[in-house]
Amino acid sequence: ELLQAIGDVHPLILQLAVALLTTFFTQVMSNVGATVVMLPLAVNLALAANANPTEFAMIVALSASNNFVSLSNPVMAIIAGPAGYRGPDLWRVGGPLSLGYVVIMLVMVNIIF
Repeated sequence: ELLQAIGDVHPLILQLAVALLTTFFTQVMSNVGATVVMLPLAVNLALAANANPTEFAMIVALSASNNFVSLSNPVMAIIAGPAGYRGPDLWRVGGPLSLGYVVIMLVMVNIIF
């Protein structure tokens, strides 16, 4: 229904939206929780857009690991504590790293699948 309202959208734009939304959910909940929430939505979105659902599923799985800007990732929490990193430090370094991760992931998923 949403795709009918916004018209013909290129699958790459939909993939980018799914990747960014999954990345956002990963920042505020666990990566498993983000995957459980986003996977059915992404597969149904792919089917509605006549795109490959495998690509969308891989994008959700990979985007759920894209957590470089918050301390909800246990590895980041272990590193940030002793090193004295604060929230702005994580955003300054993790923000561009997360965006680069999304771009490379989308390119590679579309090349492979």
